[in-house]
Amino acid sequence: MTFPDTVTFGTPLIARAVAQDWASVEHQLSAMIGAIYNQTDPNFRIILACSDKSALNVATDGRLEFLPSQQTPAVDNTIFITDAVRRRWRIGRRLRELGGGYDRPPSSAPVAMLV
Repeated sequence: MTFPDTVTFGTPLIARAVAQDWASVEHQLSAMIGAIYNQTDPNFRIILACSDKSALNVATDGRLEFLPSQQTPAVDNTIFITDAVRRRWRIGRRLRELGGGYDRPPSSAPVAMLV
């Protein structure tokens, strides 16, 4: 079995409208993206499915893509889970548009679930 040269880190990001602490979301997102950029293998890309483009405090380049999510932000836990699944689906669709590859969520608890 062969794997593509580029690993994609796909993350559904919580909407600012429903985040209890948007500053923490931005801080955690910057830490995650910084850790990915600090690895030694440059063959990666990051796709963030989000309603709101976050201000990052790390340097990025063309390997980071903000994928706008037009659906209504989640307002309760049931919709929140559905919203995250929709965003993951959009990431998968975008990955197929880019020619396929391996999508590795950065952790078992995406940024959307950390705050």
